[in-house]
Amino acid sequence: MDKAATSGTDNPLLDELGEPRAVLEKLTPEESAQLLSLLRKAKVAHQRSLNDSLDDGLKVLPRLIRPAARKILFGR
Repeated sequence: MDKAATSGTDNPLLDELGEPRAVLEKLTPEESAQLLSLLRKAKVAHQRSLNDSLDDGLKVLPRLIRPAARKILFGR
């Protein structure tokens, strides 16, 4: 379930981050929602970039060893 739905406030970014409370409370609900959307998109892009970098790093290993190394190191 979404954190914003459970907390009952109209500031989804504050619900997500919690701090710095004084700054986040000054945002309008629209600003908060927009910033939360941007934050979530940035997290997805960062995770995708990290995964791509890890895959590139494993390319130095022989092809037959890569799947086992990936599973040992990252569980995937």
